[in-house]
Amino acid sequence: MPRKISVLQALLFPILLLIVSALLVPSSAPIIGALAFGNILREWNSRSCERLAKTAANELMNILTILVTINVGSTMSYDYIVAIVGSDPSAIMNFLAKITFTFIWGSIRYFNSRRYISW
Repeated sequence: MPRKISVLQALLFPILLLIVSALLVPSSAPIIGALAFGNILREWNSRSCERLAKTAANELMNILTILVTINVGSTMSYDYIVAIVGSDPSAIMNFLAKITFTFIWGSIRYFNSRRYISW
């Protein structure tokens, strides 16, 4: 059974997580900061922040994830991608197949969560 934690612990955890992750991996600070901000709003549990917390948990998080992904993807160089994937044509096809599978799987899960597809 999970133990009860105080409000102070619930508020300090995202702040400490952000500080530690920003020190260890500075490029992760924007996305971890957005997650920490959403956690703080949710734990604050104030009526004045209810709409802001809902927006931060849903729409704002989706927008920030897209922006950070575009930012990271646009800064990747060809040499870095070749070093990770490899220059072998079969490795490139394997990489593209994994990306395609991930996209299809994510789309199915998304539409299933929206009740467009019922299995």
